[in-house]
Amino acid sequence: SKMVKSSPTNAPGGNHLVFSDNDDDTSIRNIIVIHTIENGHNSGRTTILLAESENQRDEWVEFLNISKKEALDRKNCPEDLGFPGNLQRTCRQIYSSNLTQYGIGVVIMCSYMAALCSAQLLPEPNSETASTFNILEIIFTVIFTFELFFNLFGNWWRPFVNDSWNWIDTFVVVVSIAGII
Repeated sequence: SKMVKSSPTNAPGGNHLVFSDNDDDTSIRNIIVIHTIENGHNSGRTTILLAESENQRDEWVEFLNISKKEALDRKNCPEDLGFPGNLQRTCRQIYSSNLTQYGIGVVIMCSYMAALCSAQLLPEPNSETASTFNILEIIFTVIFTFELFFNLFGNWWRPFVNDSWNWIDTFVVVVSIAGII
């Protein structure tokens, strides 16, 4: 008689099912506890199933293990969507990565600091300092425009439009471009 419990592992997906011989109560032996990963489809929720028999429990566990393997195989070898689809998926993964998001945050802070310095120094028109701040403004606008189009391509239309941060990004880029022109 075996009881299902969660046990940490180094395998992708965090926890997995393990059996132990700790309890004789039949109803406890037929409990299956499923822990999903954080930020996954079920957002770290725990699901508890109670099988009617040990046979049914073993069938469910076998099905879950097969499903987990198939999901990992799909994750490791995603469907071929052709060149544009694969490129779009890669762009979405790159754009959504923490490294990219932190990088964009650093660029936003640098842009903000440059605007603060320009406003504080109030350089004379046509001076070298004014030219430097104008060049910085153009560079930041080009970076933000590239970031906006990279995000649009990676997420495509509906997910892009449904995210209010993208509306703010679009507004900032349009105003920045209008300011340069």
